[in-house]
Amino acid sequence: MNLKSKLLVNVLTVTAAALGFAASALAGEGGVAGSASFQLDPTTGNVENAAVAAAVGKDSAYAGSNNTRAGLFGYKLDAFAVGT
Repeated sequence: MNLKSKLLVNVLTVTAAALGFAASALAGEGGVAGSASFQLDPTTGNVENAAVAAAVGKDSAYAGSNNTRAGLFGYKLDAFAVGT
């Protein structure tokens, strides 16, 4: 892995952590990473929405997802993945 690729993975990892991505996975050389975030109905406990991400990388892999409140009545689910 060259210096630019390592720097990109590090920057993405720090940025994702700063944005509050709680469900995340980081894998090293020859890595596979996966992450999932779910929104549950508070009255029934059923899954209403899901966001999933998976990454495969020769040198490294990083995947993350989160579930944040978006307005009064909704949630916003995001997922991303990077493999190098």
